[in-house]
Amino acid sequence: GDDNFGRKVITFSCCRMPPSHQLNHTRLLEYLKYTLDHYVENDYMVVYFHYGLKSLNKPSLKWLQTAYKEFDRKYVSKIFGLLI
Repeated sequence: GDDNFGRKVITFSCCRMPPSHQLNHTRLLEYLKYTLDHYVENDYMVVYFHYGLKSLNKPSLKWLQTAYKEFDRKYVSKIFGLLI
């Protein structure tokens, strides 16, 4: 959807992910970047929901750090992020 300023709002809810041992985290990151590529020319907001995770589907801190580093200036300069 859009926020009050007309920016696209992209949500990512980790509690809806499958168990970590069944998920290809590299492909997930590729998909996230592919999705953001559609919006990177304009302002957008990414809302990341970390709440509600269970130990089975919780991404590792290492993966979260890697994912964060993967988002170069092309993505980060446009993200108005929120961590919930």
